[in-house]
Amino acid sequence: MAQKKTLSYSQHFETLVALVTHLAVVSGNEADAANALKLAQRLGLDKQEVISVLDNFKGLFRRTEKPYPTKNYGLQYKYSLQLRYARRKYVDSNVVNAGEALTNEELLSLFTFITNKVNEEQETARQAKENKITMIGVWVAAMLSLVSTVVSLYKS
Repeated sequence: MAQKKTLSYSQHFETLVALVTHLAVVSGNEADAANALKLAQRLGLDKQEVISVLDNFKGLFRRTEKPYPTKNYGLQYKYSLQLRYARRKYVDSNVVNAGEALTNEELLSLFTFITNKVNEEQETARQAKENKITMIGVWVAAMLSLVSTVVSLYKS
């Protein structure tokens, strides 16, 4: 079984903010037809970085089930923000509105979520570093105690 790849919000912060911003405010038809390569080109981002972020941050981005043919990029998936996708309007099983642009409050909420995840990751990393330092201190103290015990037994 393939292991699921987990990406860091901290390492991909700039790409996340760029993609969320673009997909949150772009007009309906463009938002519905956004493929990774077109997004990377429009935003001046690394193609592999964009593909990786769109495919692995599933709580923020939705990918179509099947790829579609494009004129310039070959087979591609379409991506949208989960929030915009959830707000689509349908009539007789047909999409009539690809989801309106997000409000300032909704966009701010997404940015707050992303920055909170970055802060959590940084706090976890800081705590892990402190734990390592504490463990090294415990081992040094234990070794010194052992040496002290051996020296006192040797002197007796």
